[in-house]
Amino acid sequence: MVLDNDTDFTSAYAFIFRFTSYGIIYSQSALELTGDVRKSCVKMTYFTSWEEFAKAVEKLHSVSAEKCRFVTKYNHRDGKLTMKMTDDVVCVQFSTNQLQDVKRLEKLSASLMRSMVSSHS
Repeated sequence: MVLDNDTDFTSAYAFIFRFTSYGIIYSQSALELTGDVRKSCVKMTYFTSWEEFAKAVEKLHSVSAEKCRFVTKYNHRDGKLTMKMTDDVVCVQFSTNQLQDVKRLEKLSASLMRSMVSSHS
């Protein structure tokens, strides 16, 4: 699915969003938006497979590392762990109740930390 210049969120802005198997790749102009226009463009994606989620997180971090934040939330009653990474334009989420995915989360967190440390050195 490609939204091209014919798609008009407001009369002043046009964006190109490309949906791929590992998330959303968007143009630089989407990062420069402010206010209500930026909020109206937020895309939230729940992934069903860990591999796709991990690729999307790494891609999002590589595109806008300074603005990204990673949030984990555990719901004890349901036994679900929800992970979310966002830069306020794109939001990727994954929810699981499997211990195996918690171990994968540890590896992903370590990979992101290495990436953050190496980019600031």
